[in-house]
Amino acid sequence: MNIRRTTFVAHASSGYGGRVIRRALPTLVLLTAVVVGASGCAMPVTPAESQSAPLSTELIFAAVSEQTDQDCPDGDETAFDTSWPGDDGAAQCTFVVPDEQLTVTSGQIELTVPDGEDAAAQNYVTISLEDADAAAFGELTEALVDRPQPQNQLAIVVDGEIESMPAVMEPITDSEIQISGGDDMSPVYDKLTG
Repeated sequence: MNIRRTTFVAHASSGYGGRVIRRALPTLVLLTAVVVGASGCAMPVTPAESQSAPLSTELIFAAVSEQTDQDCPDGDETAFDTSWPGDDGAAQCTFVVPDEQLTVTSGQIELTVPDGEDAAAQNYVTISLEDADAAAFGELTEALVDRPQPQNQLAIVVDGEIESMPAVMEPITDSEIQISGGDDMSPVYDKLTG
């Protein structure tokens, strides 16, 4: 199980140094990436190429309830292995709250790749939610804002794996969301559009 070092932001945002700022009608501080060992990345300035397709798999946004430094119990559908890969990766299990989840099954997914030598490392995925999903997403993120760590984190689950776990600093009410990070986001796009 690989956890991507990702930042999760609303449309029209910029990230720096592990923190992300969202610019909507009012400027709001949105999220700080909290994936274990996550480091921020600069958002692309000039996208050169993009591809778009409909969402073809379940995308789950879930409130995190706890994290442990142990292996996940077998058969627990609320437990996700979030250990770092490799021999040196310590065991970590992340649990989500079963009744604080939003499952999205429709929408548009876009992969944007900027110009430059590091284009693969600076690309990002934009998720365009339907109106009803955007409203439910706003309610879910609003509920997480004032919680302590890790209960203020939002697990982004694709194909049974957590792709990102940002901390929610402000409610996210936009219908467009971006996931970006220091890694190539093409595999996430491929999972979402299958």
